[in-house]
Amino acid sequence: MSTDVDTAAQAKGPKISKGVIAQFLRTNCRRQLYLSIHAPLRDKPLYDQLGIPPAAKWRPGLVSLTRSGRNLEDERFDELSIAFPDCLTNFKTTQGHTKGRNTALREMLSLGVGVPHLLIEGEFQSSALTNTFYDAIGIAPEVACTLPRLADLRPDIILAVTPNSAFLSERRPRQVRRDGSTEAIPLDDQRTWLIPIDIKRSEALNASYAIEVALYSILLALWLEETGLSDRYLVIDKPALWMLDPPGAKPLEELRSIPTDLRIAALLQRVEVVEFDQYVVSMRKIFRDDVVAVTAVPKWSELEPHVGPYCGMCDFYANPDWAPKDKITGQKESVHPEHCSVKVRDLDHLSRIPDVSRGMARTLIDDHVHSVTLLAGRLPEDPVFGKHNRLAAERRLLPQRATHLLAGTRGPTGRQCATLPRYSHLSAYIFVNFDAATGFTTGFSVFGNYRPPSSRSRLRTLGRGVG
Repeated sequence: MSTDVDTAAQAKGPKISKGVIAQFLRTNCRRQLYLSIHAPLRDKPLYDQLGIPPAAKWRPGLVSLTRSGRNLEDERFDELSIAFPDCLTNFKTTQGHTKGRNTALREMLSLGVGVPHLLIEGEFQSSALTNTFYDAIGIAPEVACTLPRLADLRPDIILAVTPNSAFLSERRPRQVRRDGSTEAIPLDDQRTWLIPIDIKRSEALNASYAIEVALYSILLALWLEETGLSDRYLVIDKPALWMLDPPGAKPLEELRSIPTDLRIAALLQRVEVVEFDQYVVSMRKIFRDDVVAVTAVPKWSELEPHVGPYCGMCDFYANPDWAPKDKITGQKESVHPEHCSVKVRDLDHLSRIPDVSRGMARTLIDDHVHSVTLLAGRLPEDPVFGKHNRLAAERRLLPQRATHLLAGTRGPTGRQCATLPRYSHLSAYIFVNFDAATGFTTGFSVFGNYRPPSSRSRLRTLGRGVG
């Protein structure tokens, strides 16, 4: 879990950090994206002028999760310091001293590093690359000049290794270019390979984490070019995530007596390599489509709220029940009128009804059914319910739910339950490994059990998979 940092002069103003991108991937909400970009505007008069609600850090367990993530980072850094005392540089500040930190990585790479080498929290100034980055990924200059700047990035770990390293032999890496594309690395290329690694308190890889390290890779490659270091270093398309170790994993510090290459190989066995070429597609789309779209909105309040299952991970939903109490007065902190929990209620928005998706709400709104009250007055035979598959399936339930919501009552759903048989003669399963972030299907398999209708028949298993 890396930290986004800024100089004092850049501390205020709209910006895009890796956290903003990660939050958007979890919520898929452009309203949340806009508000997160503008969250650094800590000047309250400007907040009031724009009518922007402040971030409500009320989510249960948020402080504990943040603290546990930072504790894991510290534990990992301590472990690495013991395991790699001869090939590690830690740029992490101590006691709040940050002077010179934003140039330390550049100065060290300029002098040259022995490989392999671990660079802990080496900061590079990606904020200065904002316009160059937008141009590299294909955003027109007249549009790029209206977009928010990038935050400076500080990857948890940058691993520097020799070219053609044996412990990266599963697939020959490719070089990451400034636009996110990759190219083959000639066998006689002697430049040092750099690998960004991010620490996450998680047991499994997800799209938001993978896209973060993909962004690190592109910006690091771009930074090397702009600082004149690309003749000695290159970024390979194998960024990685170091998540929670499996139970019983041997601590790395116990390996400090073995050769360095073997210790590096042991470290790389702990990390999960990200498929860069898959996730970079989604990363580009976020900037080209979503960031451009929210920036071009004439009035930010025109970004429609939609309450759904993922709003619990958003700082701008602001559930009133989670609001903290003032220690002196005992009064709960007030909710801003533009916080989504209040906004959808004031608008009588369709998303107040559970399980109403954005597509369902948009179909209803396009047919002038833009509130719960109007939906309650529609009959199941109304043609609007035939314009969306889910609406067609729920045509009898939705008006009833809207009526009960308005009246504050309960009622039967109209659904029926049935008891499944104790066993079946044929059980068939279809498994599809689909990555929603990239739109790629990476695996498909069929599995089944067949028992002929005879008590003495043996169970037959049939299965086939393609990956």
